[in-house]
Order: sequence, then structure tokens, then C-alpha cells
Amino acid sequence: MFDFIKTSVKPDFMLWGGDSVPHNVATQSIDYNINNVRRVTDKVLKIADEFPLFATLGNHDTYP
Repeated sequence: MFDFIKTSVKPDFMLWGGDSVPHNVATQSIDYNINNVRRVTDKVLKIADEFPLFATLGNHDTYP
């Protein structure tokens, strides 16, 4: 999906609304959430080098 966005869509900018962590609240932990947000952030930043990126944390990205 990320490669398609960069090579085919070629956006002028990107809005990233968060909620990068799965919604399995019962099994979340601080480390689990940090690792998930970090993993998705790394992927997003690889394609966002040619256009502005506007990001925010989603309500599921923070530890419950």
C-alpha cells in the first residue's frame, strides 16, 4: 500500500490520523503500543520524503 501511494498516487501531502495500534485493548501494553507506532512510523516516513506529512496520534495509539 505504501509503495502504491508513493509511486502511483503521488500525493501533494499526506494526512495520517493515527490509530496505528490494533484495537485489541485487552492485550495492549505500553511497550506493545510504542513498538506498533514506531513500526508504522518507520514505514510512513519511508514514503513521505517527497511530500508534507501531517500526523496526529489516534485514540488507540496511547495506552488505555
